[in-house]
Amino acid sequence: MEDWAAIAAEVESALVEIADVSQPAGYPVTIRRVTAGNPYDPDDDGTKTYHAFHCVQETRQFRDASGSLVGESITTLLLNATGDITPSEADTILPGTKKADIEALPDAAADALGWQEIGDVREVSPAGVPVLFEVDLAN
Repeated sequence: MEDWAAIAAEVESALVEIADVSQPAGYPVTIRRVTAGNPYDPDDDGTKTYHAFHCVQETRQFRDASGSLVGESITTLLLNATGDITPSEADTILPGTKKADIEALPDAAADALGWQEIGDVREVSPAGVPVLFEVDLAN
Protein backbone atom coordinates (compact mmCIF):
# COMPACT_ATOMS: atom_id res chain seq x y z
CA MET A 1 0.00 0.00 0.00
CA GLU A 2 1.33 3.44 -0.95
CA ASP A 3 1.98 6.15 1.63
CA TRP A 4 0.29 9.02 -0.22
CA ALA A 5 1.14 11.57 2.47
CA ALA A 6 4.83 10.75 1.93
CA ILE A 7 4.35 11.10 -1.83
CA ALA A 8 2.72 14.52 -1.27
CA ALA A 9 5.82 15.53 0.73
CA GLU A 10 8.02 14.34 -2.16
CA VAL A 11 5.96 16.44 -4.58
CA GLU A 12 6.47 19.48 -2.35
CA SER A 13 10.24 18.85 -2.29
CA ALA A 14 10.26 18.61 -6.08
CA LEU A 15 8.28 21.86 -6.43
CA VAL A 16 10.75 23.65 -4.14
CA GLU A 17 13.69 22.25 -6.10
CA ILE A 18 12.48 23.11 -9.61
CA ALA A 19 10.21 26.08 -8.99
CA ASP A 20 12.53 29.06 -9.25
CA VAL A 21 16.31 29.04 -9.24
CA SER A 22 16.39 32.71 -8.18
CA GLN A 23 14.83 31.85 -4.82
CA PRO A 24 16.70 29.24 -2.78
CA ALA A 25 13.57 27.93 -1.03
CA GLY A 26 11.49 27.59 -4.19
CA TYR A 27 8.81 29.88 -5.58
CA PRO A 28 6.54 30.86 -2.69
CA VAL A 29 2.86 31.60 -2.94
CA THR A 30 0.50 32.78 -0.23
CA ILE A 31 -3.22 32.14 -0.08
CA ARG A 32 -5.45 34.54 1.82
CA ARG A 33 -8.66 33.17 3.30
CA VAL A 34 -11.24 35.57 4.71
CA THR A 35 -13.89 34.29 7.08
CA ALA A 36 -17.07 36.32 7.17
CA GLY A 37 -17.43 38.97 9.81
CA ASN A 38 -20.53 40.25 11.51
CA PRO A 39 -22.94 41.36 8.74
CA TYR A 40 -24.47 43.93 11.12
CA ASP A 41 -21.14 45.59 11.90
CA PRO A 42 -19.79 47.68 8.99
CA ASP A 43 -16.34 47.81 10.64
CA ASP A 44 -16.04 44.01 10.82
CA ASP A 45 -14.31 42.84 7.62
CA GLY A 46 -13.93 39.30 8.91
CA THR A 47 -10.79 37.43 9.85
CA LYS A 48 -7.96 37.08 7.33
CA THR A 49 -5.60 34.13 7.54
CA TYR A 50 -2.57 33.50 5.35
CA HIS A 51 -1.35 30.10 4.21
CA ALA A 52 2.06 29.24 2.69
CA PHE A 53 2.57 27.04 -0.36
CA HIS A 54 5.19 26.47 -3.04
CA CYS A 55 4.34 26.43 -6.71
CA VAL A 56 5.36 26.13 -10.31
CA GLN A 57 3.63 28.59 -12.62
CA GLU A 58 2.63 27.88 -16.20
CA THR A 59 0.81 30.01 -18.74
CA ARG A 60 -1.04 28.42 -21.65
CA GLN A 61 -2.20 30.32 -24.70
CA PHE A 62 -5.31 29.35 -26.60
CA ARG A 63 -5.55 28.82 -30.34
CA ASP A 64 -8.52 28.75 -32.69
CA ALA A 65 -9.33 25.86 -35.05
CA SER A 66 -6.80 27.13 -37.60
CA GLY A 67 -4.01 27.16 -35.01
CA SER A 68 -3.78 30.94 -34.66
CA LEU A 69 -3.35 32.44 -31.21
CA VAL A 70 -6.58 34.07 -30.07
CA GLY A 71 -5.04 36.43 -27.52
CA GLU A 72 -6.35 34.57 -24.49
CA SER A 73 -4.29 32.71 -21.97
CA ILE A 74 -4.71 31.02 -18.62
CA THR A 75 -2.21 30.92 -15.78
CA THR A 76 -2.11 27.76 -13.71
CA LEU A 77 -0.18 27.34 -10.48
CA LEU A 78 0.82 23.83 -9.40
CA LEU A 79 0.76 23.91 -5.59
CA ASN A 80 1.94 21.43 -3.01
CA ALA A 81 -0.85 19.65 -1.14
CA THR A 82 0.96 19.57 2.20
CA GLY A 83 -0.33 22.96 3.33
CA ASP A 84 -2.83 23.47 6.13
CA ILE A 85 -5.81 24.22 3.84
CA THR A 86 -7.29 23.10 0.55
CA PRO A 87 -7.42 26.13 -1.78
CA SER A 88 -10.85 27.22 -2.99
CA GLU A 89 -12.37 29.71 -5.42
CA ALA A 90 -13.35 31.86 -2.42
CA ASP A 91 -9.67 32.47 -1.56
CA THR A 92 -7.26 34.95 -3.11
CA ILE A 93 -3.65 34.20 -3.98
CA LEU A 94 -0.38 36.10 -4.22
CA PRO A 95 2.36 34.31 -6.18
CA GLY A 96 5.97 35.15 -5.40
CA THR A 97 5.45 36.38 -1.85
CA LYS A 98 6.16 34.54 1.39
CA LYS A 99 3.55 34.29 4.13
CA ALA A 100 5.97 35.76 6.71
CA ASP A 101 6.55 38.84 4.55
CA ILE A 102 2.80 39.49 4.32
CA GLU A 103 2.18 38.93 8.02
CA ALA A 104 4.89 41.50 8.83
CA LEU A 105 2.89 44.21 7.02
CA PRO A 106 0.10 46.34 8.48
CA ASP A 107 -3.36 45.16 7.33
CA ALA A 108 -3.87 48.05 4.91
CA ALA A 109 -0.52 47.39 3.21
CA ALA A 110 -1.24 43.65 2.96
CA ASP A 111 -4.65 44.41 1.43
CA ALA A 112 -3.02 46.68 -1.16
CA LEU A 113 -0.82 43.90 -2.56
CA GLY A 114 -1.74 42.39 -5.93
CA TRP A 115 -4.00 39.60 -4.67
CA GLN A 116 -5.50 37.58 -7.50
CA GLU A 117 -8.78 35.72 -7.61
CA ILE A 118 -8.79 31.97 -8.01
CA GLY A 119 -10.83 30.79 -10.98
CA ASP A 120 -10.69 27.03 -10.46
CA VAL A 121 -9.01 24.46 -8.23
CA ARG A 122 -8.37 20.87 -9.27
CA GLU A 123 -7.07 18.35 -6.80
CA VAL A 124 -4.71 15.63 -8.02
CA SER A 125 -5.55 12.89 -5.57
CA PRO A 126 -4.76 9.29 -6.39
CA ALA A 127 -6.46 7.01 -3.88
CA GLY A 128 -8.34 10.02 -2.51
CA VAL A 129 -5.28 11.67 -0.93
CA PRO A 130 -4.30 15.03 -2.44
CA VAL A 131 -0.69 15.24 -3.64
CA LEU A 132 -0.95 18.39 -5.79
CA PHE A 133 -3.38 21.25 -6.48
CA GLU A 134 -3.82 22.82 -9.91
CA VAL A 135 -5.00 26.39 -9.34
CA ASP A 136 -6.18 28.48 -12.29
CA LEU A 137 -6.05 32.23 -11.79
CA ALA A 138 -9.20 34.13 -12.76
CA ASN A 139 -8.83 36.31 -15.85
